[in-house]
Amino acid sequence: MILVNSYEEELFNLFSKVLEYYVRKSQHGEGRTSLNEFDTLKNALHEIYELHYNKILSSYESFIKEKNEHEIKLSFNPYDGSVQVTPESFWFTSMKDVASVLLNLYKDFINYDEMRKIRRILSIELSLNKLLSSNIYLLPYKEVFGSIDKAKYFIECFINDRLLTFNTDNININDAFIECFNSVKKNTTELKTRGRLRDLVKMVRNKEIFRETFLNKLARENYRKNEYKKYYDSICNFSLNFLTSLHSFVPREDFYDYGEELLFNRIIGNSMFFEIYVFRKLSDAGIPCMFHLQMEYENQGIREIDLLYWDDKGPGVVEVKAGKIKVEELRVFKEKLRQCGIDKFVVICPESEVHRINREIAKTLTFNDLNDLTNLASLVDFKDFKAIV
Repeated sequence: MILVNSYEEELFNLFSKVLEYYVRKSQHGEGRTSLNEFDTLKNALHEIYELHYNKILSSYESFIKEKNEHEIKLSFNPYDGSVQVTPESFWFTSMKDVASVLLNLYKDFINYDEMRKIRRILSIELSLNKLLSSNIYLLPYKEVFGSIDKAKYFIECFINDRLLTFNTDNININDAFIECFNSVKKNTTELKTRGRLRDLVKMVRNKEIFRETFLNKLARENYRKNEYKKYYDSICNFSLNFLTSLHSFVPREDFYDYGEELLFNRIIGNSMFFEIYVFRKLSDAGIPCMFHLQMEYENQGIREIDLLYWDDKGPGVVEVKAGKIKVEELRVFKEKLRQCGIDKFVVICPESEVHRINREIAKTLTFNDLNDLTNLASLVDFKDFKAIV
């Protein structure tokens, strides 16, 4: 479902990027030397794109070889999307055959099994481009986007379904789940001070030992309460699945560092789990969205921004809260956003906290509200409602 016009247009134009990449593959992934956090994020996105382009093009190139033993020369014009074809031999002269090749590539593109991941990458890229052309005082969070490799792993946490599988045990993000999650978060902080998180990451190879240790160390006596047991099981399962999937694509020498940093320090320790959930809901609905930004305004210090989203009329900020809310802090934050030219402010929070937030401060939604497309559509202003499947 597409809610914002530019997102729909850019998704269609993304096919042109695949053709462009075929013509000069060296374009994407170049320039690993980054001048700032914007460059780092942009280069990281291009390198992730490149992996998917190669998967799509692999079947395309084999199709070409089946049609003709000689290579087809493509010249791509990125401004108008036109493609000029020059066969090396006079034998291959049928434009019908050329059209067939391109049609098959397009079918591969729109039926790509990881298209949802590409849409999420596009969501970040669109927001980044809009941010670069705006005058608001926001930039990618320096602590996260300090290097391309680190940036790629953070991006994967948000776009890759393998790294976080929601509701695998039919668990909804309700107040009871949030209470259990915050309990695990508190115990994780205590375990971190004793330097024992790395030991838990190392146990991932033995699922039973990991599960037993996780529940004993991070759920503790609360696990024995019947009303909480299924929620702790769910948190333990997604933690185990996350580390198992992470191990499959992070370099072996980096696994322990990133396993500890991403899962325990960020996803659990900083409640990034909920930010990922909200990001996916917005981007999958066609709302361009990016994460982990910082606001610097008139030497007032750095304020981290959970999510920034865009619609046809400009940016909005989403604050994701998984605990008790300090209303006065939201009021001050709202004023700082206004001074930066951002008038749209949304708070996603537990059901029990909604009534405490004045509507004049922010629009509020619960985590379960995000399952309703009507609620998602209420976040954005768009000129003409468009929907594509």
